[in-house]
Amino acid sequence: MTGLYLTIDDSPSANFDVLCAWLKARDIPALFYCRGDSLSLYPEKIVQAIKDGFVISNHSWSHHYASKLGADMAVREVLKTQTLIDKAYAQAGVKQSIKSMRFPHMDSGLTGWPLVPETFNEDERADLKQVYGTFYNNDLKAPTDEHIKIHNNIEARLKQDGFEQIQFKDVNTEWYKTYARSSAVSTQGTFCHPDWHLHARHAGKDATVASLNKNFDDFIASHGDSTQILVMHDSFELWPYTQQLIQHMLDQGHKFLPIPQ
Repeated sequence: MTGLYLTIDDSPSANFDVLCAWLKARDIPALFYCRGDSLSLYPEKIVQAIKDGFVISNHSWSHHYASKLGADMAVREVLKTQTLIDKAYAQAGVKQSIKSMRFPHMDSGLTGWPLVPETFNEDERADLKQVYGTFYNNDLKAPTDEHIKIHNNIEARLKQDGFEQIQFKDVNTEWYKTYARSSAVSTQGTFCHPDWHLHARHAGKDATVASLNKNFDDFIASHGDSTQILVMHDSFELWPYTQQLIQHMLDQGHKFLPIPQ
């Protein structure tokens, strides 16, 4: 049995409330990283999710790469989204204990690296290339000086505005421990579920629920001594598969853990 922290990107979808009800019925805690453009369409669903005990965090506004947006626009998108999140917590009558965010495509300006590559040792870099290169299609080339400048600018401004990464317990993945000791603001995941391969637009990837379940099982088997931070995706199209993928984890005896706040 492995402990899992469930984090879900790209919320809220049109059936976000259905997803939340399904998770709540199974006592599965979840941390949702919300796009501002979608959040603006379904504010009442976010308020109800907060009342139901789910954690709502920031996934920028339009889901673009920060390295392409540049620092000013990337920061503007995060702050614009945070205004809606703050309003939702106020309407729910719940105190927001932490200002958390995750960059779309895990791109904080460094084109996919969570920190400059030299921060990590050789083994950690190899693990990151497997996790983020494979699951997010980031090429993880060495960032340029301009990328590093964008990243540092974004980090400094978001820290000043009170953003901080969530600290998860008992995660023993070496690259993640290195990252968690840093002052970086974005909350990372250790297993980025390729559930998005099941979108019709990615049909060429030939993914099935069975193949993705095996992918997950193989990963867990090779990292058996560590709790994992699971990254999944909220989508109306993915919803039937999301149920099956999470149900498989429950059937395997894995335990979903409360989100630290």
